[in-house]
Amino acid sequence: MIHNKIQIIIMSIAIVLFGGQNSLQAKFEIPSTLSPVGSGARAIGQGGAFIAVADDATAASWNPAGLYQLDQPEFSMVCFGVNRMEDIDLGLTPGKNRINFANINFMSFVYPFRIFNENMVVSLSYQYLYDFNREWRYTLRKVSPVNHVTFMEQHLFKQKGYLSATSLSFCSQFGKQLSLGVTLNIWDDSLSNNSWEQTSDIMHIDTGFGQTEKYKSFIKYKYAIEGYNINAGILWKKLDNKIRMGAVIKTPFKANLEQIEKRTKPDYYQVNNGYLKMPLSYGFGLVYNYVQDVLFFSFDIYRTNWNHCVYKFPNQQEAHLLSGKDINQFKIKATTQVRIGIEYLMIDPISQNIYTIRTGLYSDPSPSKDHTDSFYGFTFGLGYAIKNYACIDLAYQFRFGRNVGQLMVDIPSFSENVQEHSVYLSTILYAFE
Repeated sequence: MIHNKIQIIIMSIAIVLFGGQNSLQAKFEIPSTLSPVGSGARAIGQGGAFIAVADDATAASWNPAGLYQLDQPEFSMVCFGVNRMEDIDLGLTPGKNRINFANINFMSFVYPFRIFNENMVVSLSYQYLYDFNREWRYTLRKVSPVNHVTFMEQHLFKQKGYLSATSLSFCSQFGKQLSLGVTLNIWDDSLSNNSWEQTSDIMHIDTGFGQTEKYKSFIKYKYAIEGYNINAGILWKKLDNKIRMGAVIKTPFKANLEQIEKRTKPDYYQVNNGYLKMPLSYGFGLVYNYVQDVLFFSFDIYRTNWNHCVYKFPNQQEAHLLSGKDINQFKIKATTQVRIGIEYLMIDPISQNIYTIRTGLYSDPSPSKDHTDSFYGFTFGLGYAIKNYACIDLAYQFRFGRNVGQLMVDIPSFSENVQEHSVYLSTILYAFE
């Protein structure tokens, strides 16, 4: 267990939306996939089945044991854009909410070297790991059973920001078949962005006794985190390179937790300090080279035990980060991702440049109440490598879920359909020697 310092309001314990004394409450999750996932257009293009492939700089995230396969210094950058549509059934105004954003997904410098006739690699990288971007408009209504006064709230909820890590990696080959690697992830807002904010503008309309009262309230939460964890990996291949197997483990950690809350109507400010535990996650991958150095099939399985993702404040019991419920009263199932991918290479016999086609499918469930929410995805990618100079990869990803999100909004009638389109563009430059 690695001990970190984190300054955070609450990761996805959710936002409690207050109005006044008779407010309606809802909880919100991280909008991106809740499972730790890697980076890069090449990996995404083949469905994210990359644990046993891991032969570009993004191996620092997927499986650092694969970095030894890089045989010359390189600089790489990945940019991505996302269009997310959430069709929510919440309160009186179900409807579609859409958001678009773009950012740097991954960036690295890799330097290979040899000691004792073994390949070794060090790398410095930046990884975009979770995004918090969301915008919802909806109306909630509640009727008092005592005096039949109607309380209505018109919400504009905005969430923006993301978590990222600056990472140091080392990989060493042991013989011709085995390699080991490790990545130290540094979550520090002074090195890379690790902050986000959530705001809620609420119009309250209270109707009763022949009168209507209107007033506005505002809630704002600010977050910043600081901490460390490790990715450790192993990669093994047959001597003929027909089969490769890999495994990766991403360590859990315990962190100091700070909660800061500000709101108006009534004015309120409070800071609480506690701790946060993030869970262990691990995965296994397999690659089969069906046609020598031309056609590859890859398969990954990856598991995260979200039931061990808990927080605690003074005078409270440990509670699940994703539900806010006491760990003794509420169980969250672990999630298991399954990913499959295909990569086909076409080599120009004259220039030795390489054209690549990729595709993949995956199941990427998110934790929910007493079950997991089913998310599925399809990916497609293209690549072009200019020998000893550069490589460009492009990937498209479609991810969707139906009737999901009941863990994030504690209202029985809530449901959500999600559709997400993503585009990734990777560029690798080898011109350093």
